[in-house]
Amino acid sequence: MTTGERLEKLEHELVAAKRRNRWLLVGVLLAVGIFALVWVVAGAANRAEAQGGGTGQKQQLPLMLMQKAAELQALREKVARDKPISRAERARIWDNWGADSKVKGERFSRGERLLLDNAVSEARLAALAEARACDSDEDTTRLLERAKQLEYLQREVIPFPKQGPQVLVLLPEQKTLVLEAIDLAKAVALAGARAGGNEIRANRFVLEDENGKSRAELLTTKLGSALKLSDEAGNRRAMLFVDKDGPRLSLCDEKGKEIWRAP
Repeated sequence: MTTGERLEKLEHELVAAKRRNRWLLVGVLLAVGIFALVWVVAGAANRAEAQGGGTGQKQQLPLMLMQKAAELQALREKVARDKPISRAERARIWDNWGADSKVKGERFSRGERLLLDNAVSEARLAALAEARACDSDEDTTRLLERAKQLEYLQREVIPFPKQGPQVLVLLPEQKTLVLEAIDLAKAVALAGARAGGNEIRANRFVLEDENGKSRAELLTTKLGSALKLSDEAGNRRAMLFVDKDGPRLSLCDEKGKEIWRAP
């Protein structure tokens, strides 16, 4: 084998190792995310019970989360009605904020702004977490820029002003970010409402994409428990399986053919 062939082989091995590490990280992050959601819902129910509500408070938790989801939907509709403005118009409004009481736009209460701030915060943390899981410089840069834009919204646009009209002054791209953040927060609230208590029991959890296709499954079988990851075509890309013999990790190519496993 020539030196060039050895170098080429080494390069292929490095690429394969990088791909394996990426999928392992994605699998771990997904598992942690699923169990974090379970922990948050269970913790909220436990706190409600500790405050003296007992079973009645446990039963109220899903209703509280459903109420939050309904409030987020109403907020989304309000933001969607609000017409975005140009940068020049925003600069004019900001220069005359205290005196310009005739600024057009939807009026937002303090509670609505706090709810929006919470939704944007969740979206920013999600973008940062996804950026850490990426091995593509382009995707990482895009996600970090998204997190930066969401942070700017929290710091400059959403805070409750001391005087002037209680409106949101959003550029078109900022309005899109706000709507996406609200959708994410609503999805989390609905997932918690469906969980409905301080303990979640099921044989299978399924994560779907925006088209309703299964992209990840956390399930149990007679042999053990497994975490499966699939691409948008439904092909299995990775699986973490645990049985009486211990854990096993399997990685597949874009056609679903196994290319690596351990042990």
